[in-house]
Amino acid sequence: DCRSIDVNPIEQLKRFEKDLGVVSLEYNSATNELMLLGTDKKLSSGRRHSEDYLVNVADVEAEPTSIAVSPDGQLILVGNQQGEMKLFTYDDRRLIHFETVHAAGISAVAISPDNTLILTADEVG
Repeated sequence: DCRSIDVNPIEQLKRFEKDLGVVSLEYNSATNELMLLGTDKKLSSGRRHSEDYLVNVADVEAEPTSIAVSPDGQLILVGNQQGEMKLFTYDDRRLIHFETVHAAGISAVAISPDNTLILTADEVG
C-alpha cells in the first residue's frame, strides 16, 4: 500500500512548529509517528497519514525542552527547564521514571540504540 501526501513532511513540520509552538520533535520509526513537544507543555503524536494529526498523549509540568523516542519505539524521554527528565511508556503514556538530573535546564536528551542508557545535557555545558 503506497500512499502520497500533499505537503512535504518537512514543510508540514515547519508549519506545526510555527503554528503550534513546537519545542522539540522526534520521529518514532517503529510506529510511523511524530512526537511533538509543545510550548503548551503537551506531548503529542501524530501518524503521518492521519487526518487528525495531533493527539494529546501526555502532560509535562515544567517548560519542556527536548524529547527522544527509544529505538524500539516503546519509551518516550522528555527533558525540561527545571533539569528534570521524565520517562513514559509509549503504549499507555504512563510515567515510569522521574528524576532531577541537572541543576540547570536540560538542552538535549537521548536513548542509546540498545535502550540501556539515557543521556542528558544541560544548558550550562
